[in-house]
Amino acid sequence: GTALRHVARNRAFQLACLYALLTAIVFVQYHSSFSLFLKESGYAVYWYGIILSLNGVLITIFEMPISALVRRFRPEPVLALGAILMGAGFGLNAWIPTALGLVLAMTVLSFSEMVAMPTQGAHVANLAPDDMRGRYNGILGMAWATSSIVGPMFGLYLLGISPGILCSVIAAIGILGAGIILLPAGKAVSQLTTEQEKDVTAPT
Repeated sequence: GTALRHVARNRAFQLACLYALLTAIVFVQYHSSFSLFLKESGYAVYWYGIILSLNGVLITIFEMPISALVRRFRPEPVLALGAILMGAGFGLNAWIPTALGLVLAMTVLSFSEMVAMPTQGAHVANLAPDDMRGRYNGILGMAWATSSIVGPMFGLYLLGISPGILCSVIAAIGILGAGIILLPAGKAVSQLTTEQEKDVTAPT
């Protein structure tokens, strides 16, 4: 249909969806492989609750001011920064193998979440025509849903090799996401509405 033709021409949105898939694979590790990573690394079970609670506390305190700050900048560099922080945040779990390292890793990842997540939603909304934002967000949601399937399986496979491999590869995926969102997107087509696109594509 018209929506799929529009998306097929919207390279910036395609890059945003690939970015979402990669960064979501990083993000879902905290709800899948991370608890087993802690067990394999010899941490007590209660550390899982402490680390996830820290995430909630940091977001409650800092998300609003950080969101107000990052909206002043172009979305692509902000999203790239968020992806780098997200990857580095997970990597720090293995690179600094102490309880302090866990706290630092979650702090970095929490700030990456505050930088990237609100910006990602606004970026996709700006890439979509006003009358197609629901469909664009639906496709973005499919990228996140795919990561929820692929991410845990991939993370557990890497953990089966070693905890260090898990953290390093997941960190690399975050950095790859940063590179993806900075790729040239070509001529913007996002401002075409459905009716305007019909006019452009109609036979003459």
